[in-house]
Amino acid sequence: MPCSEPRPSQTRDAQGAGWPAGEADRFRVVGIGASAGDLEALDRLLRRIPPDSGLAYVIVQHRSPRDESLSAETLAQATRVPVEIATDGQCVERDHVYLIPPGTSPSVEGGALQLATESDGDSLPVNAFLTSLAEDQHEHAVAIVLSGTGSDGALGTVAVKKHGGNTFAQVPADARHEGMPAAAIATGMVERVLPAAEIPAALVQLAAVRRRHLPESGRDEEEGVGRVLEAVARTTGLDFSRYERSTILRRLLRRMAASGIANVPSTPRSSTAMKTRPGASPRT
Repeated sequence: MPCSEPRPSQTRDAQGAGWPAGEADRFRVVGIGASAGDLEALDRLLRRIPPDSGLAYVIVQHRSPRDESLSAETLAQATRVPVEIATDGQCVERDHVYLIPPGTSPSVEGGALQLATESDGDSLPVNAFLTSLAEDQHEHAVAIVLSGTGSDGALGTVAVKKHGGNTFAQVPADARHEGMPAAAIATGMVERVLPAAEIPAALVQLAAVRRRHLPESGRDEEEGVGRVLEAVARTTGLDFSRYERSTILRRLLRRMAASGIANVPSTPRSSTAMKTRPGASPRT
């Protein structure tokens, strides 16, 4: 059964003027791939996640036969965010950390975790989960690939990026085992390459783009987006008013994040605020 919060694919023009508010209320789901035998990278990342980031975190372990599974109790010692072992059918909630149990093939559907029994040939759980996350959450998906051997997570990173999500990888020199982050980086689809300890701050900044100074109503923001599209039409002669709203919003959010703009105001200044800065690329 899908979780109560609508999936991104359900946020369409049919919702009318309510679409901006709905998008603003959504939260990103962060899929974290790491070696089951390397607690160090996860420890440095989890210690710096604030308890109120507004994000949900799902940790998927890439295992080798000699690795011991991480425990929720061990991870809980490193963070103020509640940590729990994921269960089949569980709805993902913001400001929670979910640890995928060993021996399962994880995916997400309608915002709920799905845990199938792992088959003998299913040895790339990070790829499987991130690909599923990308298809379910689209631009609300975030992929992080941390220390680990092999290349698990690389294909999942590509999927998240192609579906409009955000992608991170640990700096290989910062990792005990550089195989997984290096493979993800080699795809060319990783947006930010950072030490594990610096990734949480980047995530918080990403989440804050839509949370700071939200407009008084969805109608106000709808008017602001309309003004932006009018400005684009006047400047370029291109009419984007009939484009799918979720696509427009995704591109607008990326430009806002790059320009340090927290919201789309309904005042006429919004049209100038969204102009490309001198020397910057007009592409989003």
